Amino acid sequence: MDLQVAEHGPDARVVTVTGEVDALTAPQLGHFLTMQLTVARLVVVNLDGVRFLASAGLGCREGSCHQVPSAASAQLVGGSR
Repeated sequence: MDLQVAEHGPDARVVTVTGEVDALTAPQLGHFLTMQLTVARLVVVNLDGVRFLASAGLGCREGSCHQVPSAASAQLVGGSR
């Protein structure tokens, strides 16, 4: 799994995820999202480059959102295959 972040002003980030998100890599993604949500109010997670997404990967978004201020939000986006 590879993670890249692009800043869009002081309050928004786009995190681009590529590779596979499974039980082994989901904690890394969750930590990365939590860190981004502590500095930005909106984090968009681009999953277009993800080849495999396990349920653990979906769960890390919820876990990250529960650890940050209520004003912060993470949104998942990705194309269909």
